Amino acid sequence: MKRTVLRPVLLGLLLATMGNAMAAPNVQTGFSPEGSALKLVLQTVREAQQSIRLMGYLFTSPEVTGALVQAKRNGVDVRVVLDERDNRAPASVAAMNALVNAGIPVRTVSQFKIMHDKVIVVDGQTVETGSFNYVRHVYA
Repeated sequence: MKRTVLRPVLLGLLLATMGNAMAAPNVQTGFSPEGSALKLVLQTVREAQQSIRLMGYLFTSPEVTGALVQAKRNGVDVRVVLDERDNRAPASVAAMNALVNAGIPVRTVSQFKIMHDKVIVVDGQTVETGSFNYVRHVYA
């Protein structure tokens, strides 16, 4: 009986001491079409030190492509997974080719009806997500 009582107490003490060492979450928001979503995506990519994992539905953005290529040149391990069916247009193929030519592994997924993910994970601790597609945006 002591064991079942001690485990929750020890776990609680461990979590209490770890809580002091953990950073508070930082939440930022960006919107489209006025441009703050793209700025936040680019900021997230540019702050990477070790790794970037991007999953995307549509991918044609020259800005995001350029930021990923620059991150790779800076020594960041960059990997990309995209929906295959919706990235067959010439602009998507050009963006993917730019990544591959920079040494960035790009994988397309066709086994699902739609891979609608729009996520970037940076350094295993920062997550950028939302409904923003990584496509060319024109702002007025």
